[in-house]
Amino acid sequence: MFKNARLTENVHFPAPSLHSHNEYLSPAAIPIRILLSDDGSLGVAFVHHSTGASAWSSNNNTSRPSPFSESPDVNEEDILGTVVIFETPKGRNNFLSLGMPPPTRSFRCSNVRVGGWNSFTMRNSLWPTNKIPVQMNASQQTNKSLLCGSFNPVISAYMLFNDEDDGFRITWIDQFSSHEGTQRQHNNVSIRPPHLITPTRTDILTPPDVQTWEMYTSNAETGHIFTDNSGTKHTTGLTIAFEAYLRVDALLSDILDRRQSSLFRKSPYQNESVRFMPDFSYNLLSVSQDGLGVLLVIVFCNREKMMQQTTEKPPSALGLFVNLNIYDQSYDEVKWVQHPSCNDEKSMKEWCKSLALNWRQKETQVGVFCLNENDAKRRLENWKGGTHEYNTDEDIDDDCNATLWSSFVLNWECATKKNSVAAPKDVSMSSLFPFCDVVTNQAVCTGIPVTTISSKKSPIELVYG
Repeated sequence: MFKNARLTENVHFPAPSLHSHNEYLSPAAIPIRILLSDDGSLGVAFVHHSTGASAWSSNNNTSRPSPFSESPDVNEEDILGTVVIFETPKGRNNFLSLGMPPPTRSFRCSNVRVGGWNSFTMRNSLWPTNKIPVQMNASQQTNKSLLCGSFNPVISAYMLFNDEDDGFRITWIDQFSSHEGTQRQHNNVSIRPPHLITPTRTDILTPPDVQTWEMYTSNAETGHIFTDNSGTKHTTGLTIAFEAYLRVDALLSDILDRRQSSLFRKSPYQNESVRFMPDFSYNLLSVSQDGLGVLLVIVFCNREKMMQQTTEKPPSALGLFVNLNIYDQSYDEVKWVQHPSCNDEKSMKEWCKSLALNWRQKETQVGVFCLNENDAKRRLENWKGGTHEYNTDEDIDDDCNATLWSSFVLNWECATKKNSVAAPKDVSMSSLFPFCDVVTNQAVCTGIPVTTISSKKSPIELVYG
């Protein structure tokens, strides 16, 4: 992984070598985050193109330090890395049980922006799905709004969302393609009906012109990479089934353009001849089980007074929750919100994070939202509890402990501004996004003595010695 992550060809963006500071730097010191699927069969590694502790920061607002915190010295758009999709030993065992030999596949996307590195979590980057897109045939290509020709059912697949360039690179990873492919070609599934809003744009979701992932075949026992085709005939079924790019900027542009006759009617920045794009931030909230529905939160600055209203002072920022159908690019505006004082990139990003955590905590019914409906809970509708990113089961049950959170709500009702009440615990990110574990080598990079780093659900460990 580390040896080949410093390829000389820059497929996407020019980037320094992973070993730019020291040609003989230990691979253990290269910042890396690994997502391990909840079934332990798949891993996704994000290799940061920097060295040492500069990629890590503990500057956050939670009561416990987290490896997923914002670095004040690094612009999110400047973070370049290499993304590697690989099969774990458990995933290989699925094929060994079928009598297949050890050689295995991995896929690499080199020198891409990794916007999620400084996000509040990267757990929302990997989602299971039971359908994968099928390429269009010649007759279907006339409909520019459709992402693909149809969808096929699968036994085990994942969708990877890498945040880059004002949107997400979506990759469908099929784990059993070599065994199912011939059996499901004519077993296409029904596709969900479109949402209420049909966009005027057809570039919200677009497949790439060429596949951006490079495949490597290696010996699962020795790690030897085959430089010819000697090992390809023995590979497992791990396959990049489909790729697409979700342009959040195009989605927001369509929303603003459609709303210019109502919500933004009086704005000089949005008319027939001007397409103004405000500063904006976004987060991925959830993906439906069939992989067709994607829920996003988008916030954008109203510094230019795009929204005119009858009140004395228009809001500084606006936000909305959008449910997008990735097959036909239709969408629904689920909810609009506004903020009185957000007026710069940092404050908008923090507000977007708060909206995402609040929504996800309600959706997964953790914290105060695990309680039955009552007046106090309604008054805490916008509550956002602190979170932690640690792989541990020691307190995860308390995230939805009704007795614990009822006591907090009662104390909160009796509290005053001078005597605020602290939440009984930080909510685990694994409760909010339960489909993968996160393993990092932050301890090694920052000089904390450690020999192994474990995950919560997977038996895999990072071992240093």
